[in-house]
Amino acid sequence: MIKIFLGLTISNLLILLAVFYLGYTSKLQNGTVADYHLLLGTGAGLMTTLSHLAVYMYHMATTRWLAAATDKKGFELDRFVAPALARKKRTLLVVMGTILFAMLTMVAGVGADPKPNPLWPGQVHLIMAIMCVVVNFVAACVEYRLIKAQGRLMDSALELVSD
Repeated sequence: MIKIFLGLTISNLLILLAVFYLGYTSKLQNGTVADYHLLLGTGAGLMTTLSHLAVYMYHMATTRWLAAATDKKGFELDRFVAPALARKKRTLLVVMGTILFAMLTMVAGVGADPKPNPLWPGQVHLIMAIMCVVVNFVAACVEYRLIKAQGRLMDSALELVSD
């Protein structure tokens, strides 16, 4: 899972940085750069959702496997299932918070679009875009730690199950 996670996360962060660059340079030059910013921004929102939901799906699947293994072998629930469920809940908070922040950043961009009458200044979207990249990076670090911890729990359960 770590290889998949790193591939998705690095892709997500690179797309977010590319969108940020295009958005920043679209203020400096008028033209089609803003159109690319809008298209890639939509793709970045989808990529953010994909990369973070893949992490949550991993926790859902491994927690279910741990529950089945615990039931089959008669282990105590506190040994494997309780920590896995706690991690799954933490992951959900991180995932949903990050996705929500990315969507709010996109809405801020729509509200700051200068072609129609803007609802607020472009600096609102700029600040949110900077924060979105930072939030995604911090979320990736937290998700990495959660995946590693879940992997260690899975390894210890697999040792006992395979005996």
